[in-house]
Amino acid sequence: DRLRRVAFRQSALHFARGPADNPVNRFARTFDAQLARVVAEGEPGYHPYVFAGLRQMGAAAEYAALHLRWLADAGEAPLLRAADALGEVSATARVLLLKTARMVARGGVSDVSGQLAQLRDAWQRAHDALQQALGA
Repeated sequence: DRLRRVAFRQSALHFARGPADNPVNRFARTFDAQLARVVAEGEPGYHPYVFAGLRQMGAAAEYAALHLRWLADAGEAPLLRAADALGEVSATARVLLLKTARMVARGGVSDVSGQLAQLRDAWQRAHDALQQALGA
């Protein structure tokens, strides 16, 4: 179908302009310091931080996953693998958002290294699958 062909080409162009390295690595390197600041600021610091970071990361990943599933209507495995990995990015971002809310509410920082590792790995799997699917 013509719309899917155009969308596929556009997706390949956008993917080619994306980062070569894993942006979650940069996010993870600064997250502990940001988390400590957000917890210290309390609720006034929580909402702007999670909206600008975790919520946007999760929403972008979820919408990208939906787009890739639509694009892979014929069942292209690499696109479906990328969509699954982006769904994991979205779900893990939500977990981090809620964990951050709990930390702010109780005024203490918890270890989130496991969730950050999940984010890094899922993003990398999505990127690798898209590289295969989009030929970039």
